[in-house]
Amino acid sequence: MLTSVKGMAWPSYGVGALAAVGISLGVALIVYSLGLLPFDWIHLVAWFFGPLGAWTLAYAFVRRQELVYYAFWGIIMLAVALAVPLWLLGVPLPALAGTVILIIVVLGLAAYLSGRGG
Repeated sequence: MLTSVKGMAWPSYGVGALAAVGISLGVALIVYSLGLLPFDWIHLVAWFFGPLGAWTLAYAFVRRQELVYYAFWGIIMLAVALAVPLWLLGVPLPALAGTVILIIVVLGLAAYLSGRGG
């Protein structure tokens, strides 16, 4: 179902999420079948959660309904997606987890303060 947000049609969360995951997995199949990247099962985590997290964040900031909820889960999904390539590059996972915790705390404080008028 499409709803109008600021004069433009914007799909519901489920429709957009399904499209994001479908497009991402389709591109992954093309990339791997053409031999552009060597296949590894762990990469599917990034192919799945990256676009889904990006869609969730976009949905949060465009729709502005339950902003904290959708932004929180968008950040979590993007962190999971980024954990795989960063881990393969040698970045320690605790550093990524610490960054995600800081972002979530700042987002929570911003939501709390905006709700209180301060």
